Amino acid sequence: MKTKWVRFFSSEEELLETLGKRNSLCLELNGKNLILLRNEDQFHLIKDKCPHQGLSMKEAKCEGNYVVCPFHQYRFSLETGRGHGLYLDHYPIEFREDGVFAGFEYFSIF
Repeated sequence: MKTKWVRFFSSEEELLETLGKRNSLCLELNGKNLILLRNEDQFHLIKDKCPHQGLSMKEAKCEGNYVVCPFHQYRFSLETGRGHGLYLDHYPIEFREDGVFAGFEYFSIF
């Protein structure tokens, strides 16, 4: 697997300014609807679709190291996406000198 890195903010300061006092932000990156979550001083990027019934995660809350689906209270690990026998798609974030990037894995034979 390879990783495609997509810049979605030009700096950490821009991310913090855009997020403001909110703990979540809806984004569209790499053709996917995603949710950026702030959990204390860490940021996580998850797919905006609960694997349980496909409902939006935009009102999800973080509890410890978990994100909780707002509809059925299914809990998913913010580190692995694992929870209740299902997996929530999550994407790595890198803070670099030239911006904030999200990683998307893809298969390539080259």
